[in-house]
Amino acid sequence: MRKVLCFFSVLVASLFALSSVNAVSISLADETVNQVGEYDSTRFVAGNNVTNKASVDGLSFIAGNELNLSGSAPYGFYAGNIIVINENIEKDMFVAGNNITIGTDAIVGRDAYIAGNMITINTDITRDLRVGGTRVDLSGITVGGDAFIGAEEIIMDENTVIHGKLSYPESSTIT
Repeated sequence: MRKVLCFFSVLVASLFALSSVNAVSISLADETVNQVGEYDSTRFVAGNNVTNKASVDGLSFIAGNELNLSGSAPYGFYAGNIIVINENIEKDMFVAGNNITIGTDAIVGRDAYIAGNMITINTDITRDLRVGGTRVDLSGITVGGDAFIGAEEIIMDENTVIHGKLSYPESSTIT
């Protein structure tokens, strides 16, 4: 009992110690959301169809059915059904969805974490790539670090370069 009280006391005290976050939130269900401009804050955007061309100086959280992303942010967190990313992500990118395409104009400054069904990556990953899906296409890209791929089907070509270790399940089909 004493441990539980101590835990809750620390938890409550930590809530008061947190600094405030300058975040702007837009939440529109079943709407088209178009984001442009520059924001000196973390952004959360949600909608059915989301187009983002905004420059964010904070975390970029975007969720929706269809995402078309071409802005910039230090960190990108994206969830949706159909996701097309051409963002400039200075550091790490986290993506979850059904059909995910990381376009040729995308820049990933460090690591990429991707979970989905059909995943196509058309740009280089500066450091590590961790991806899980049914089908993962890495044709013609360079991964600067390790690639951890959990997929039924992995597609690569002669131009695919992985500078670190490549890991995948034995049951995967590699084309």
